[in-house]
Amino acid sequence: MPRKSRDTVVREVNSRVDQIVAENRRLERLITGVLLLQVVVGLGLVVAGAVLGRWEVAAPGGGLAALLYWPIRILVALQDKNDRLRLVPDLLRLAEESEARRLAAEHVARIIEGTGRL
Repeated sequence: MPRKSRDTVVREVNSRVDQIVAENRRLERLITGVLLLQVVVGLGLVVAGAVLGRWEVAAPGGGLAALLYWPIRILVALQDKNDRLRLVPDLLRLAEESEARRLAAEHVARIIEGTGRL
């Protein structure tokens, strides 16, 4: 199998990173939509409960507000992953010697697995 040039590898990695980031963007939009729906429904319940003077209507709205934590955490994690992935092509470009390339490849593998931090 012929050895690929460095520029070819960087282009392929760039293409794959762009594809992953685009997929993550779609998921981010979905999560943002869920968050927006949660906020609107929660506020609607709280306002309706206040207008009607019934706490049993307002309480679920407060519960919905408390549940905003998890989608926000997922959204932040996705954005963090996207930021780390965007650094991969730069790492590959900067890796000049074989040891640096090996370290960059290990780092890329950890980033893709989601276990590594930059």
